[in-house]
Amino acid sequence: MAMKKLILLSCVLSTLLLANDTTTEPLPDDLKLSLGAYIIGDNKSLFKVEGHDGVSGAIDLQKVLKMDTDVASLYFDGYYRFTPHHRIEFGYKGIFSSGHASAGAILFPGDHQIDLRGEVNSKFNLQIAKLLYTYSFYHNEDVELGLSIGVHRTAIDFDLGATVGTSGSEFKLVIAPPIPVLGVRFDYNIYPEWDVLFSYDLIALVADVNLPESPHIDGISGHMTDMNIATEYRFFDNFSAGAAVNYNNLSFNFIRDDFDVGIDNRIVGFALYGSFRY
Repeated sequence: MAMKKLILLSCVLSTLLLANDTTTEPLPDDLKLSLGAYIIGDNKSLFKVEGHDGVSGAIDLQKVLKMDTDVASLYFDGYYRFTPHHRIEFGYKGIFSSGHASAGAILFPGDHQIDLRGEVNSKFNLQIAKLLYTYSFYHNEDVELGLSIGVHRTAIDFDLGATVGTSGSEFKLVIAPPIPVLGVRFDYNIYPEWDVLFSYDLIALVADVNLPESPHIDGISGHMTDMNIATEYRFFDNFSAGAAVNYNNLSFNFIRDDFDVGIDNRIVGFALYGSFRY
C-alpha cells in the first residue's frame, strides 16, 4: 500500500511540474526587417582647407553658410541569421543638408585663394548602405557578442559654390566606391520581450576618384565611425517596436594636386522604427 501511495504521489508531482514548466519555443529570429524614420538631433559640419605648405582654414557650414538639415529621413535595417553564430546584416540611412547664404569668407590655403563672397549655395548629402557578415563568438538566450566585417557604400554628394569668386570657388564629390568596415555587436535580452542592442562600426574612407567636374581631385582619404544604441520591445512574436540613438562622425579630405579640401561632420540622430521577425 505504501508503494502504491508513493507511485501515486510521484505521478501527481510530475504532473504539477509539467504544468508549471514555463519553457517555450524560441521566438522567431532568423530574419529581421526594420523600417522607420531617422531623426536628426544635432548636426555640425566644418568645411576645411589644408595647403600643402601647412597653411589651413575652416568654415562652420551651419553658422556661416546657413546650412540646414532635413529633420527626418528613411531608416532601414535588418539581418538574416544562418545559424545562431552567423548572420548577414544590411541597412540604409541618409542625411541631407543644404544652405543658401550671403557670405564673405575667403580662405587662403597656401598660395591659393578660395573666394566664397556673394550668394553661396552649399549641399552636403550623406547616404550610407551597408552589407556585413557578423560572427557571434558568444551567443546564448540572454547575450550575443559578435564581430562584423563587410562593406559600406557611402555616397557623398558635396557641392559648394559662390556667385562671386575666382578660381576654386566650387567643389564637388558625388560618390565613393564600396569601402571596408569593421564592427562589434552586443545584444542583451533583458526579458524575452525586451532587448538592448549596441553596435559600433569603423569605416576607412580611402579611394581614388576621377570626376570630370572636378579634375583636380585625385582621391579621398579619411574615416567614419558609426555608433548605435537601441532598445526594442516585442509586442507580438513577429513584431517589435524600437528606438535608437545614433552617433556618426565623419572626417575626410579631397586630395588635390594643389591643396586639400575636406569635411568634418558630426551627427547625433534618433531612429524610431518597427521590426518584423520571421
